[in-house]
Amino acid sequence: KRALSTPGLSVNVRRVPPTVRFYGHKDKRQVTVLDSEPASLPLRLTGEGPWRLKYRRREAPNHILTATVHSPNDELQVSESGLYEIIEVTDSQCPGTVVVNEETYKVEHVSRPSARLSQATQATYSAYNGSYILPPVCEGASDHVDLDLTGRPPFQIMYNVARDNEQGGTKLLDQPVFSSILPRTRFQLQTSEAARLYYEVK
Repeated sequence: KRALSTPGLSVNVRRVPPTVRFYGHKDKRQVTVLDSEPASLPLRLTGEGPWRLKYRRREAPNHILTATVHSPNDELQVSESGLYEIIEVTDSQCPGTVVVNEETYKVEHVSRPSARLSQATQATYSAYNGSYILPPVCEGASDHVDLDLTGRPPFQIMYNVARDNEQGGTKLLDQPVFSSILPRTRFQLQTSEAARLYYEVK
């Protein structure tokens, strides 16, 4: 009860209570992104913005996160993989409710593919420029190196081949591209002419 200092009091009743849910059918509320890239989870809200959300990952239930969104069709930006769950919503004036069975969204990460020189390769590491120096080979002799690949095959590998130029720099000779379905792949080194060649996986 409240004592009134005027003959009347105006009361504004909100007819649209704030609600929040993740957009999409239950089987579609999941996304796969590259490791370390953010994911955008689509939201649907009612009420009057801005909205303040509380959410968490099921894998860390005691770690409550907050976010503020400004559009009824906004997105929640997250960076870790896991099952995200909205637990609370408040709009500009009122506390609201989370729509049952539409409060979760799954985020999965796939590792970025990587390539590295096989540890079985006989080479000397140079800390100066982060390169590996292979033992000399005779002109015209067959030689190769193995690369260890991580990720999901098939892989596509592009690398530069360069040699020293007259100005003290390097000259790009070729930029081959090849594919592999194996986690370890081999490519031939150019030995048709005597020179110091540089290979860089791009």
